[in-house]
Amino acid sequence: MQGVYGVFSIQAAPADDEARQGKNVADAASAAGIQHFVYTSVQSAEDLARVGGDATKWELEQYIHALGLPATILRPCFFMETLIAPRSDVPGGTSGGTFAIAIEPDVTMGLIAADDIGAFAALAFEHPEEYLGKTIEIAGDALTPPQIAAAISRVTGHSIQYVQIPIETLRQQNAEIARSIDFLNQMQRRVIQSSPSHLDAHFSRS
Repeated sequence: MQGVYGVFSIQAAPADDEARQGKNVADAASAAGIQHFVYTSVQSAEDLARVGGDATKWELEQYIHALGLPATILRPCFFMETLIAPRSDVPGGTSGGTFAIAIEPDVTMGLIAADDIGAFAALAFEHPEEYLGKTIEIAGDALTPPQIAAAISRVTGHSIQYVQIPIETLRQQNAEIARSIDFLNQMQRRVIQSSPSHLDAHFSRS
């Protein structure tokens, strides 16, 4: 890496050695004295680690900061690509006229395309004065599962119906992902419960 200005670090997932890979890249970047390290983490990294979800990316964020690397942390949400071609270790995806996922129907999912993550990384490198030292949650859209099914239907010309996978079914296949999804579902429920109804809002303005 000698003579390199910046490094964009992203590890394949799932990977048993993701932490080792990420630390090796960070160590090499630190040793080379790079000027800008952009790391792709995950949305709500600290909270997901706290509830027993994906803890590796939060561990890597802390490691990068401990090294003192001049860094930008990008935290993308759900990859749009996985809506069509899901991970092999997670039940769901689009097949047989359904879009199946354990996210509850009224939960708004942040979505981003993989190409857009690269675009954000390029922006960080081009404008270090705006991005260095920042941790940024990034998304390209935000839709509920039924809205996602409707969008896929429009694009493909085939009727796709949303089907909610029971969280326990997911838990039996991948407990870590289930804890992450459960956290997102509960977080949205708390937001809904703490928000005034449209009727309340109307009368409060009267």
